[in-house]
Amino acid sequence: MPRPLPLHAILAVVTTLCATAVTADPYVIKGSCKLVVDGTTYLDMRNGTCPIWMENDGTGRFWINTDRDVYLGDYFAEVSPAGDGTAQAHWNGTPGATHAQGYLGDDLTMGAGGCWTGKRVTVCAAR
Repeated sequence: MPRPLPLHAILAVVTTLCATAVTADPYVIKGSCKLVVDGTTYLDMRNGTCPIWMENDGTGRFWINTDRDVYLGDYFAEVSPAGDGTAQAHWNGTPGATHAQGYLGDDLTMGAGGCWTGKRVTVCAAR
């Protein structure tokens, strides 16, 4: 079975494609995702069923565990890269809450395996 592409590879392709288009519709891929906040694991979906919503506007912004249309998992998170190698993240914080208003920091950096990590949080997404 082929190894999943790390999120940074996916984001590089998305960014390149978006650079040639003024705008494109967001889309959802199925992959693996993980969310760890303050040392507690809230999501660890390794079976390729985690919906990963891609902004597709050249920013690299994505959401895990939601398609932002019909499905909204108990916990979900948003990562917004700043364009300088860092990103900020938000999550819903309460099971079933419908908005990612819980601030997780703006100190996230990309690591291995498609994971963005900061002082409080690790958010991973890979195809």
